[in-house]
Amino acid sequence: MGYVDGILKNIKYSLLNYIVVNGFKFLTRIVFIKTLSIEYLGITGLFSNIFVMLSLAELGVGPAMVYALYKPLAENDKETVNSIMLLFKKMYLLIGGIILILGLIIYPFLDVLIKEETEIKYLNYYYLIFLLNTVISYLWSYKRSLLIADQKQYIVNNYQSVVQIAVSVLQVIGLIFGFGYFSYIILVCA
Repeated sequence: MGYVDGILKNIKYSLLNYIVVNGFKFLTRIVFIKTLSIEYLGITGLFSNIFVMLSLAELGVGPAMVYALYKPLAENDKETVNSIMLLFKKMYLLIGGIILILGLIIYPFLDVLIKEETEIKYLNYYYLIFLLNTVISYLWSYKRSLLIADQKQYIVNNYQSVVQIAVSVLQVIGLIFGFGYFSYIILVCA
């Protein structure tokens, strides 16, 4: 496949996946709001924001990795590609470890971040599930960069879209049948 063909294929699939996945997320959000209290939405937003901030620890490693892989992939230099992948695997494991440590440092201060008393039970456990989800994502995210550098991001996008649609459907089912917030966030971690 040519370079331009790869770009066009990536654009086409990215746009289609974006529309479909966000439609399912919108539906899930509507069911979420109708079945759980607004407090849960606030907690979800807070935890998401905390982990977005912690993910800044990546400091652009992903784009640097993709850039570093372009030339060896174009030249079919498998030894260099393997060396780069091993290096980035180690870096992502380190980043995941840093995020885990920072997340655990924040853990005792959750009551400071949540100013008002909440009726949400098991709040600390929910935070730990969000933390583990973030950390686990770094264990294999370096592999996506290889596909992206090889102009095959559409494979990543298609896989992620199928998983996100399935998760949305299961979340809606869980919320409608009263399995609650725990089932919702466990599925977020899928």
